[in-house]
Amino acid sequence: MVHEHLQHDKDHKVLVTYEFLKRSTFQEAHRNICEMLAWDPVTQNRSRMDSSFMTKIMTTLARKGTEALGKPIESIAECTEYDSDERTFRPKPCRQYFEVDFPLSKVETVYEEIHRANFGHMRLTSKEAILKNADILERFSLMDASINYSTLIQDLPFPLHTLIVSRAYGKVKTLMIHSEDDEEKEKRKKEDVRIEYWRCRKGTTLIWRNYHAKFNRFNKYQQCASSELFHCLRHSKIDTLVFRTEKWNKYDPEIEPFISYYEQLYNSFENPDFSISVQNLEVELDWYADSLDNERQTRMMLEITNKDVIEKIKFRKYTESGFTGSMITSDRMGASELRHWDTAKELDIQDLQIHLKISTYVQFDVVRIFLKSENIFQYSTEIMEHLKNQITIAVGPNFDFEQAGQVLTRNQVTEMEMNLHENQEPENVNVEETAELLPRRDETRPTNVYFMYNNESMLLIKFFATREEIVYKKYKKEDNSFFENLNC
Repeated sequence: MVHEHLQHDKDHKVLVTYEFLKRSTFQEAHRNICEMLAWDPVTQNRSRMDSSFMTKIMTTLARKGTEALGKPIESIAECTEYDSDERTFRPKPCRQYFEVDFPLSKVETVYEEIHRANFGHMRLTSKEAILKNADILERFSLMDASINYSTLIQDLPFPLHTLIVSRAYGKVKTLMIHSEDDEEKEKRKKEDVRIEYWRCRKGTTLIWRNYHAKFNRFNKYQQCASSELFHCLRHSKIDTLVFRTEKWNKYDPEIEPFISYYEQLYNSFENPDFSISVQNLEVELDWYADSLDNERQTRMMLEITNKDVIEKIKFRKYTESGFTGSMITSDRMGASELRHWDTAKELDIQDLQIHLKISTYVQFDVVRIFLKSENIFQYSTEIMEHLKNQITIAVGPNFDFEQAGQVLTRNQVTEMEMNLHENQEPENVNVEETAELLPRRDETRPTNVYFMYNNESMLLIKFFATREEIVYKKYKKEDNSFFENLNC
């Protein structure tokens, strides 16, 4: 029996608006309304048991009380993320079980009207124009508005500049920062979007989008997070993508196998036409303790990045949980086997707990590391062995260039005597005529130059103390351009 007093369009609009305020998707709203329209309290509560069976129940209750009934049995078994978060993920549809004359199109029409009114797009006529002017949060909302909007958004890039993904206890948190050069937003302020996916009982998920919350009863939190991140990234070109872990979290694979999140994201990009187009990739390593998941995490993230776009890779070791573990080495990371490892221009491993072999990163243009000044000779010797052309090593503020120069000269490395200031011009500053003009500080010229050689090649070493950099350039012995480069 269908409710007869809820059959008018005005009634339907009220019901759909209520579902929108609950943050239901258009499919969830349609299911909920159909369930309500099909509900008959008389029929649903009518006893289907005969009188003799009811007599036995009442007699048992009279003798033993309500304890005779026992505890209620849950219709949905409790599950853990360990046995239920699959590597592959396909969003489960919101199934309809009710035969009610209430088409899905009615929900979509009202949802689209509400979205246009709420986001100030009433003057726009086409869905394409609305999506073009929608910011990140609006696009997430429009994905839940109708099939048409959901389909159109899947083929459009998100206006993202920076995306930070954080692992928390039972949560995945994302911070999305809008593109900086988006001139089609009428210069209105764009609020950063914070989305959190909370793990709930029985495999359900609570999703927060800024200050709005909604339940997803059909998918688990890592699945929801990886699916929505895939929609954001597959057509977008962003500046920075960061994966990190909140500092108070400890690793327990039986409670929280966060590697499932990376696996689901990786498998979402199985289509070769899709990849993550990001210029700067930052990944926090080693919170999996000594598990092989550390290597898998790094490999999966690099394999799904676009090799023609990525410019910088940054790694840091996670130590906030109190477990320091082993030092991260090239063998533990499997660095020599990492895809796209040789396509980026810059590698930042300026972490005392990360020590990679020189042979695994000499192909980068710039490498940021922590180098001790007393180890400069041994390091330069290894650079000379593996380097093919040129590399810039950023050594950090604690590197003592004067001490490093002394170490090189003690090991028979030749220092070039050069007049580095003869061509410097006085800096034009607004001072009194009687004041002394200060020489300009030229950071393009090295502070010291050294060279070392062996039977096959020569290595030019330039110290740039003001930039905290060392530039190495390798030459064959018969290459006369080596002497030309001494005139820095």
